[in-house]
Amino acid sequence: RFSDYKGQTFEVKSSRKQSDKDSVVTSFIVPDDGAKVQVDWRVRNKGGSYKVVDIVVEGVSMSQTQRADFASVIQRGGGKIE
Repeated sequence: RFSDYKGQTFEVKSSRKQSDKDSVVTSFIVPDDGAKVQVDWRVRNKGGSYKVVDIVVEGVSMSQTQRADFASVIQRGGGKIE
């Protein structure tokens, strides 16, 4: 999904603690022309290192979008996961 942004500038603006394990890093993709694109990275501390657990692009959560896509596929299959 990020392939359209090759070569643009990437700015990290801030980070904030969201819970005991999670933090959110706010960044922007800065195109050569046009508006900046806000990208928030939710990261989780696992065993002393941080792992990305969700990416929110312009307010749209990638994990929620993926979950909705999976639910739609399961419903089309009659509710059977296999």
